[in-house]
Amino acid sequence: MVGTLILNTWTLNLSPRQWHDCSGAVGQLACALAGDAGGFAGGDWSRFLDSTHESLPAAQAVAARVKRWDQIEPWIRKVFQVNQNPIWEFAFQMPPEWYGGDRRTLTHVLHKLSRRQLDIPRALHHFLRVGYLPELKMSASGVVRA
Repeated sequence: MVGTLILNTWTLNLSPRQWHDCSGAVGQLACALAGDAGGFAGGDWSRFLDSTHESLPAAQAVAARVKRWDQIEPWIRKVFQVNQNPIWEFAFQMPPEWYGGDRRTLTHVLHKLSRRQLDIPRALHHFLRVGYLPELKMSASGVVRA
């Protein structure tokens, strides 16, 4: 669930996620995500393109459960390691009517996604300052502490 918090930060998902316990259906600990239609600023590409590291995704219940930096740091590393070439390839294989036929804007959105990928640590430090991660504290020296 913490990984989804980082993914929502990266893609600026403005739709709160709902978690559904599927453990009984599959016979093991499992959950499913719902409410993923809010990515890229809810589909408002202009808003997404204007976003900064200070742009907050929708409130996520899991944000209140993050108490230590080491809970989120592995997920930040995973997002940093994402190879965006397949994302670009997939985006340009979509039917043009799915993205309004505006390849130039689609390219700008993909470039912005790349910039947001690099801004995740800075965004999370901002989130600490504004209380988005209420259980994670930052010391006066800027060092994250539990």
